[in-house]
Amino acid sequence: MANFKSILVTGFFRTGSTLLFSALRQCPDLQVFYEPYHPEILKYVEACQKGIPNADRERLGHTVEGDYFEEYRYVDTKEMGEVYNLKSRTLDHPLLEATSEKSDLYNYVAFLFEHANGNGKTPVLQANRLNFCFNWFNSNFPGSYNILVTRNSRDIFLSLQKLAKKDGINLDADTIGLDYWNVLSIFNSLQARYPKIKELKQCYYYKLCFVVEWINRVESKKADLILPYESLGNPSTQNALAQALKVFSKEALPVCKYIEGRYIEASPLAKSEDLNKIERLVEEQLSSLDYIY
Repeated sequence: MANFKSILVTGFFRTGSTLLFSALRQCPDLQVFYEPYHPEILKYVEACQKGIPNADRERLGHTVEGDYFEEYRYVDTKEMGEVYNLKSRTLDHPLLEATSEKSDLYNYVAFLFEHANGNGKTPVLQANRLNFCFNWFNSNFPGSYNILVTRNSRDIFLSLQKLAKKDGINLDADTIGLDYWNVLSIFNSLQARYPKIKELKQCYYYKLCFVVEWINRVESKKADLILPYESLGNPSTQNALAQALKVFSKEALPVCKYIEGRYIEASPLAKSEDLNKIERLVEEQLSSLDYIY
């Protein structure tokens, strides 16, 4: 643990990663960069610097103290824009191996790390869109401590359904062809990387469930610490987090206190035989693919 120099916090959308982001902010020794790979990050950072409220807060239902992007307030946005290299991005959600050529992302992460180090703080990336990049981070930033936040796919689906309704979208489990929150493009990217993956069912929930369970099963093997949303309220889980943070901060206790005071206990899973069937289908396919990962 003494060799770790930075932290990557990631997980699929709607897993509670923003709650963890807000908690980690309570450590004065950490500089937590929120969603650095967001496609509109430059616009949001510039808005924060100008004191313009973040429009996403109410829509996403996040209760964050202060602005999401306060840690970027004194970043040079012109230089950040040059290393962020928006034009080179082809996906909002990269899937990277240890040997993947991604010099633009390397330069961007190095830029953020240098900014935090210049402030005498440990850099933390809270980046939902980098949850398929553990191998790449371990290779390019060997001092990265990787934290994965997980959640069951059904609760994520129900959360996305509520957001879709706010966006005027009718999102059902059987919806076909809708790339809401990158689900379709991520599934297609996984299928392109691993041709053994078959599209056994076209519907939205099948692909969402497959992507989420792939993260929970496959990517979790590469994480240094796994924090299931369902157990974030447990003292044992909070203690594991506090022990990990002791390496980076002298004040890890406020993180657990923050989570304890704001964590909403996971509700029982909604009953649905249709969703059960899809989940069993995903489980069977993932079990048959064990040998490729």
